[in-house]
Amino acid sequence: MRCDLRSIRGHVDLALDPVGLTWAALAKRASQIILFGSRAAGVAGHDSDWDLLLVGEGHAVRSRELDIVWIRPAMIRSESWLGSELASHVAVYGRWLLGPDDWRYEVRISPDAVRRKRRAVEFQLKELSRIWSSLLPGAHARHIRRLRREVQRLELLRVGTAVPPTRHLDAAWTRQLSPREDLASLLAAVRPAPLTPFLNPSPFKTKGRPK
Repeated sequence: MRCDLRSIRGHVDLALDPVGLTWAALAKRASQIILFGSRAAGVAGHDSDWDLLLVGEGHAVRSRELDIVWIRPAMIRSESWLGSELASHVAVYGRWLLGPDDWRYEVRISPDAVRRKRRAVEFQLKELSRIWSSLLPGAHARHIRRLRREVQRLELLRVGTAVPPTRHLDAAWTRQLSPREDLASLLAAVRPAPLTPFLNPSPFKTKGRPK
């Protein structure tokens, strides 16, 4: 879905209402409001939530229709934020609904972001391998799908590519000649490969980059 900003703000207002918030209230507390995820990328389904990144002081909100992430102004140009997985996703796929998008051009995926993702994937592999025999077939499929997506995200981060919305990951997976979504295949995909973070990543291709 691609809408003008006024329409998007109206939809966000509707999603905010059940948690007692309004667009106007957020706009008073945030210097930037950025829509990210499937809604921003135009690949949302009828049940997709609204993912918002706000620069300011506030509390995170997570509901069925809404996911609000706050980042303090003092952190917006820190190395930890600019090198993070979320910052890279927002820089490439985000739609600025309020405020300037000045920091998006400074984003680079850091080696630390790759290491964090690697540790998370390896932990999930270990835990899933431990409980695999006790899971029912339906649970097998759900856990494997989540793990496969994390492996995809890791591979993208390793080569300096921002992670797209989940629907893009799933579409890329189905385009493979012989996609194998099973525990053994994911183990093989992760463990033998050297997971050394890339060096000197290329700049992102972001929307509206100044020439």
